[in-house]
Amino acid sequence: MSFEPVNLFFACDTRYLPLFGVALTSLKNNRNPQRRYRVYVLHTDVPEENQTPEVKEENNSDKADSKDKTKEKNTGSDIIKKYTAKFYSLKAYYLGQLGSIESQAKSDYSALTKEQKKSLSKTAFASKYINYALSLESECDSQVESLLAEMKREQTLR
Repeated sequence: MSFEPVNLFFACDTRYLPLFGVALTSLKNNRNPQRRYRVYVLHTDVPEENQTPEVKEENNSDKADSKDKTKEKNTGSDIIKKYTAKFYSLKAYYLGQLGSIESQAKSDYSALTKEQKKSLSKTAFASKYINYALSLESECDSQVESLLAEMKREQTLR
């Protein structure tokens, strides 16, 4: 089965580079191997050393060999890039979760009648959402520690 190429267009500056890196890592890890992808980047204020392509086309027949060679050639810099993308992805996820908590709190408060709002203990109301945020913080801390340990292990193995 032949697929049309998927064209992806990004516009970014230096501040967007970490998120762009996450998008490229996600594409690389989740792509359909039967499809071709064309990535176009419109950029401003991006230093030349950060303009090298991160995603290379892989030939389907070379896929297993290519992955093994990549593991052998991982430098400290490659490992840092790999985990930087993972950390930014984690950050984006938890910021999204915090945004959801905020939206839910606003929605719940807006749904209250005037009388309910007057008699409401704002501290009690907020504590529900604060407790949820604290549990997210604990979950996030655990995932960050796990990623750091994984990164350190990988650096000592190279």
